[in-house]
Amino acid sequence: MLIQQGYLEAGIEEILAGLEKQKAHGLYHIMPLRRAQVAYGYAMCGQLDRAREQIELAYSVMNNTGERTHEAKVNHLHGEVLRLTGDDAGAMSQFERAIAVAQQQQAKTFELQATISLARLLGAQGLHGEAHRRLAAVEAWFPVDVHIPDLVEARSLLADLAHSFS
Repeated sequence: MLIQQGYLEAGIEEILAGLEKQKAHGLYHIMPLRRAQVAYGYAMCGQLDRAREQIELAYSVMNNTGERTHEAKVNHLHGEVLRLTGDDAGAMSQFERAIAVAQQQQAKTFELQATISLARLLGAQGLHGEAHRRLAAVEAWFPVDVHIPDLVEARSLLADLAHSFS
């Protein structure tokens, strides 16, 4: 995804163009996730009003259609937007919500992603032990021989957190 690679404006444009096509064909299942991804891109660009608008649209689509497939990821990205605005308490709340939804949906990868973000935030607040405990509990669910990028990131963060409080 272009946004994750640092091509923020091109990534935003690409997703928005895709959203128009999806809307024209009545394909709403992925729209909340795409809106949240655009929000994150806008927040990374410092366009916070546009970011908030996209988050509101993501939740609106979920509420109007009942489509909740990507609810955990939408909450997670909402938390990232809040973190970028300096609202750590709001970010933490959204990360916790994302984790709860992911657990409810048995979406372990979404749970891991949100827990990584929560652990980073807790670590930044000096709560290294709590961050380590929370992340270790989720990481332990995955087999040790699995090396997907999210797990590599989680394991690296766990090592950093362990050094911080030992």
